[in-house]
Amino acid sequence: MKRRKALKYTGLITAAGLASGGVTTMISGCKTNLADVASDVAGWNMAQIERLRAISNVIIPTTDTPGALEADIANDMAIHVNSNFNEERKALFVQGLDDLETRSITQYEKGFIELGLSEQEALLTEIANEKGEHNFFGTSKYLTKYLFFTSEVGATQVLNHNPIPGEYMGCIDYKDVGSTWAI
Repeated sequence: MKRRKALKYTGLITAAGLASGGVTTMISGCKTNLADVASDVAGWNMAQIERLRAISNVIIPTTDTPGALEADIANDMAIHVNSNFNEERKALFVQGLDDLETRSITQYEKGFIELGLSEQEALLTEIANEKGEHNFFGTSKYLTKYLFFTSEVGATQVLNHNPIPGEYMGCIDYKDVGSTWAI
């Protein structure tokens, strides 16, 4: 009997520890304000995040289906780069983002986010056609597609979505199923 109590209390203590960490993580992850996100992602500023927003809009614009703006993936792009890229690759990506702004000012005398959609497309196409070891646009395009189609908007409103696959069969005999199902 003591063994059962010990296992019960061990399980409760483990669950409580996991739950408290999960709640903290969940609460701290609910950031929608750009200033909050920029402060969470060291080395990024709001202008860079707005540039990511504009780039993602060029890559997946809103049409008869929602686009990247509706999925609000710019914040996630910054967080993804900061969390998953090594320092060299992150520096190259941020440099590409800043070079985009410099080119925009040089060619159009306006910042990238101030350009019209056709000018933004032309500038990004020019960058996409350049050869080199690091292609900023290729990385931006990959991140945009990945983050958009794994977002709630992309997964449920653009892709086919079936939250409960298969047909619902409420009361069926065990012998018809043959085995219990995992959750």
